[in-house]
Amino acid sequence: MRKLFSFGRRLGQALLNSMDQEYAGRGYHIGDWELRKIHMVAIKGDAAEVERCLTRRFRDLDAVHCQEEACAIIFLEHGANPNIKDIYSNTALYYAVYNKGTSLAEKLLSHHANIKALNKEGNTPLLFAINSGRQHVVEFLLKNQANIHSVDNFRRTALMLAVQHSSSSIISLLLQQNISIFSQDMFGQMAEDYAVCCDLRRYVLILKDRLILN
Repeated sequence: MRKLFSFGRRLGQALLNSMDQEYAGRGYHIGDWELRKIHMVAIKGDAAEVERCLTRRFRDLDAVHCQEEACAIIFLEHGANPNIKDIYSNTALYYAVYNKGTSLAEKLLSHHANIKALNKEGNTPLLFAINSGRQHVVEFLLKNQANIHSVDNFRRTALMLAVQHSSSSIISLLLQQNISIFSQDMFGQMAEDYAVCCDLRRYVLILKDRLILN
């Protein structure tokens, strides 16, 4: 169980590591030197220069990595695909979630970003937001029809992850959404077992009460 819990803490670092990788996947049709050039422009947040680059048919969403929302929006408005994945299968929406950006996330969704996308860990943007402790982003995603019943590769639910990370505000939010408390992960553990393991006595009692009522 301890090994399973330590797994979630590596997600943020994996995402940070992925920011340093060069892209060579489907959807990218520019050379390495061109990609490095547009990366530098995006990092500087120079929207005018980004616009000039785009007129030369260079497109990319790496501005999201640097929280340069204006640049990212320009890319989207010029037809950039918001669902292109990095080597960890994270899309731009994951980066917006990690950078606490609901306004950028909203823009991505308006350009048909997939709110149900899965990365290599089996996390949807909602599960990733919970792992990252982004309560306001969790609220935003739920309002935009994110699947509250999604599970990761270990079959951990949103509630299990919130309990694992001791995110009391997110736990309360999920319970208000009537999330199932009976689901089991691949090891047969329920959210109550996670609460016991994490010594969250208050939520152990709440979950027990709900089990009795149901």
